[in-house]
Order: sequence, then C-alpha cells, then structure tokens
Amino acid sequence: MSKSSRVRVDGLTANAAARDVEDLLGYCGKVVNVVVSDDPKGVTGCSAVVEFEYEGSVEVAQLLSGTVFQGNEVRITPLNDEATNQGRPTSPGLDATRTSARKKKRFLRNAVGVAEKIQKYRVISNCRDILGGLCQHVRNADHALIMATMQAQNCTEDNRVVGGEEATTEQWDYTNSQSQWGKKPES
Repeated sequence: MSKSSRVRVDGLTANAAARDVEDLLGYCGKVVNVVVSDDPKGVTGCSAVVEFEYEGSVEVAQLLSGTVFQGNEVRITPLNDEATNQGRPTSPGLDATRTSARKKKRFLRNAVGVAEKIQKYRVISNCRDILGGLCQHVRNADHALIMATMQAQNCTEDNRVVGGEEATTEQWDYTNSQSQWGKKPES
C-alpha cells in the first residue's frame, strides 16, 4: 500500500481505541490498519493514522473532517508520499486533466457507496427500534396473559368461579377437589 492511501486523524480523546476509529472511518472504505498514538502537540492527547485499501477512500474520509467524535471535533488530513509527487509534472496538462476526471469519477463512486452504506445502517437501526418496540409489546402481552391466568386460578381456588354451565346452590358446599359436583360428601 502506498502512503497516499493514509490519513491522519487529530483531535481524538485520550481513551479512543483503534476499533472506535475504524468504526468511524469504516464507511469511507476498507480500513487496512489503524495506529492510535499519543499526540504531545495536540490539546486532546491522541491522534491516529488510518490506512485504507484504496486511495479513493482518503477523499471520502476528508468529508468527515470536522465531525464530532466522542465529544471532540476531529480533523482528518491526508498523508502524502513525497516520492510519488516528484515524478509528476508541475504544470497542469492533458494527463493531469484525465487523472483529475478519473479521480472525480472514483470519488463519486466511493461517495455513493458510502451514502448507500449509511442509508442501510439507518434502515437497520430503525428496524432495530421497531423490533425492540414489538418485543416490548409482546412482553407486556405475555405479562398481562400470565396475570389474567393467575387471577382466574386464584378465583377458582377460592371457589369464586364454578366450572360447568349452570351454577347451583349445592355447588358452593363442595371444594373443587371432589370428583363430582352434584353429590354431597358421605359422612
């Protein structure tokens, strides 16, 4: 991988982990490597160098510069390789225009991919919210059903509810543990 597929992320909190930075920049493209280090010059104390698989991801990552991440505003700047810049012409010509058009096309393709990923994530998170609400309703319904069953069982045990189609006055003299309701117990 060339250094042109790397960015520097400044303004991270002191407790920022590599996984957090990878989650932040994961929408820009495939992250190959993340190195978080202390930044003695920085106010917040941490910075990171993130390496992407493709150079186009760097341009997309720059769009996230100024984002508030873990309570701090982060700045994302590309790390350029001086060796690759020495061989390029200094005056803009036809080759530079073609390269610029290719970069714009690749940048737009990556940006569309990132937008689709973000939209998919939002849809998934909305579905999670809806599913969580449905689960809560099911739990509430289960709880209500259990409570109604327990109340019916308590009423039956207390002889406040009598089985059968019609209640008779003789039924109140017996408990529900007897085999037949219509007969009086033998003494």
